[in-house]
Amino acid sequence: MEMSRTIGEELCLLAQSAALGLFLMAAYDGLRLFRFFVPHGVWWTGMEDAAYWLASGVLTFLLLLAQNDGIWRWYATAGVFAGMLFWNFMVSRIFMKLLKKARKYFTIKDTHKKNRMRRADGRREATADGGRTGERTRTEKKAGKPE
Repeated sequence: MEMSRTIGEELCLLAQSAALGLFLMAAYDGLRLFRFFVPHGVWWTGMEDAAYWLASGVLTFLLLLAQNDGIWRWYATAGVFAGMLFWNFMVSRIFMKLLKKARKYFTIKDTHKKNRMRRADGRREATADGGRTGERTRTEKKAGKPE
């Protein structure tokens, strides 16, 4: 039995919707990567998210316009969300774990760089107790000085 042309077109729209969902979440991971390398405040993050969701809505509408004369179909929206969820739970989690490991690597590397610079010029960071870690010296203990 041959599948009708309408059902084939609807399946094609569903597949394209899922592909659009994959693309949208990949783009959001790109935005996350940008935020990783260029940290900024809450206001800019909100503006980026608003622009992302606006672009997502426009792309979804353009897909519906091109494939279905702009008529909204629930399965097209479900396809976009299914593609987004698939990317988020399968690919994005691995990507974010790698990104967090990279953050640890860059943080540790940056910390060591600061320590090397401090040792190179021979100075230590000043502390409230004169460079000690809160312990009293033997002289202070013998003299009975209070802490």
